[in-house]
Amino acid sequence: MAETINCNTRTEKGSSAVRKLRRNGLIPGVVYGHKTKPISITVSETEFLKIWRRITGKQILLDLIVHKNDKETKMHGFLKDYQHDPVDRKFLHFDFHKVSTSEKIRMAIPIELTGEAPGEKQGGIVDQVLREIEVEGLAGKLPEKITVDVSALEIGDSIFVSALKLAGEVEILKHGEEPIVSVLAPKKAEEEVAAQVALEEAAAAEPEVISEKTSEERRKKKEESKPKEEGKEEVKPKEEKKK
Repeated sequence: MAETINCNTRTEKGSSAVRKLRRNGLIPGVVYGHKTKPISITVSETEFLKIWRRITGKQILLDLIVHKNDKETKMHGFLKDYQHDPVDRKFLHFDFHKVSTSEKIRMAIPIELTGEAPGEKQGGIVDQVLREIEVEGLAGKLPEKITVDVSALEIGDSIFVSALKLAGEVEILKHGEEPIVSVLAPKKAEEEVAAQVALEEAAAAEPEVISEKTSEERRKKKEESKPKEEGKEEVKPKEEKKK
């Protein structure tokens, strides 16, 4: 089921205009893609927050209702990207990608694990290798997310891409032999961590490699720092005769 977002076109540009929009509870954004010139829009922050929890972490087809001069145009698209403030987490900007439901598109679909692996109860480590996977299909037929059940995995077991079965004419664009999730033995998991730590420590303690040219330059500098005539007795100042 598609979610609906009402948008309004905007002509204001520049940082001061954008700040004013945000103060008024509007989030600036842009709609682009599928034979359409980019359209600058605003979205009500209050309205967007109502659907944010339902679409976050998923690829949900959106119905974009774009209002301009008392006219409205309906488009289909996905939330492609967004920016938010690192402090208060408020949204700063949206990118919506317009698509046609009658044409195939490629998209990365998130993978979500479900269930509890018996191997984890035995001390194993569940290692999710793939967190999203690229697929191709009609925009209206793409899944919002792909769930993978790990409730049958023992220590040493894995689930591979070839095990995924998607409805409709959705094609997975990933090699079937690639693992999605594995349950690692505790010892193996510890060894992998230890090996990584050892590599980092070795890199930090790696001695400086001095080239032959650098070595020769250092030798010459050392020679130049010595007295020009080695072995010559140092001439001491004459002592004054005692009267």
